[in-house]
Amino acid sequence: METRTHLFTFPIETDSDRTAVEEALGKLSAELALDHELRLKGGHKAMITVPGVGPEETWSALDRAVPDWQQLFLPRSAV
Repeated sequence: METRTHLFTFPIETDSDRTAVEEALGKLSAELALDHELRLKGGHKAMITVPGVGPEETWSALDRAVPDWQQLFLPRSAV
């Protein structure tokens, strides 16, 4: 079974919300040294899949790369 983590955004209502999430995903991708940058797909409450990376590593990288992630993504315990 392939390791992966799912992140969920708060509802994206404006272009600036979408831009902020996309920038955060770019930073997370770089922090995790992923081969492909994580992208936000359509949907009001989007789910982002982080392939090949377990939850602990993903959340630690998110803490390092995006200090204000709590404004963009649902907390791990809420998922």
